[in-house]
Amino acid sequence: MQQLSSNLEKRKFFIFESSNYVENKVLFDEVSCQKCYQVQPKMRQCEKCSNVYCPDCFDTKTINAIKCCPNCQSINEVLMPNQRLLALSQIVFKCKFNEYGCATCLNMENINAHEDTCPFKDQAKVNLQENNQFIGSNSTLAYSMAQSSPVKSLNQGQIEQSNIFQSVFRQPETDQDFVTLAEFKQVLNEISILKQICAANFKNYCNSGHQLKYESRDSTITRQVVCDVCKREPSSQSVGSYRCGACDFDRCEQCFQQNRIF
Repeated sequence: MQQLSSNLEKRKFFIFESSNYVENKVLFDEVSCQKCYQVQPKMRQCEKCSNVYCPDCFDTKTINAIKCCPNCQSINEVLMPNQRLLALSQIVFKCKFNEYGCATCLNMENINAHEDTCPFKDQAKVNLQENNQFIGSNSTLAYSMAQSSPVKSLNQGQIEQSNIFQSVFRQPETDQDFVTLAEFKQVLNEISILKQICAANFKNYCNSGHQLKYESRDSTITRQVVCDVCKREPSSQSVGSYRCGACDFDRCEQCFQQNRIF
């Protein structure tokens, strides 16, 4: 029961989960964390590179216990300007119980209070209890199958259970952890959404997080350029590439236009 309660109370505000993400994409880019894509009431902005991060991501790297920016490692940080904080009120999120029938959409300041008293909260608890299935070790799976298997006769039941255990234990047991099926599906959904936006958001940066600069190909450039994504040279000398001088990283125009980052 404690695990079910924690699943219901867990709440993250990802920008692509907002109900008006498409209409206010430019606004989201200004107020969302550029590392985890969350929005929080108190965001932080690097004074040097102007990147915006949530408090958790801004504190992930430290130099001698001093907080620094994940992008440029600057130790100077400022809170987000007031006009951007005011813009957060325009971002609305669906109630986390919307799949159970709730159609309420509110901003971050009001959505948590609504979800505490949402009339669909009890229905969500009932559904979680009914669907509280676990993905566990092979031994647990075999025991569950054996217990739920219909036994028409004692002899037939013993044969069925023996076949089940033999088929399962032929493979080595490796996983001993338990994960709820609801959490597993939620992770898969978040990964699917992240894949859709990662390419468009990260194509302007190298693998180390530095911003790329466009470099045209002309007679003054004599070095050999090989795209670090597709591992090929540009199709012609007139085609440029997006380059990071610090990492010697190149992304050709074809990969850039196709949003290829791997």
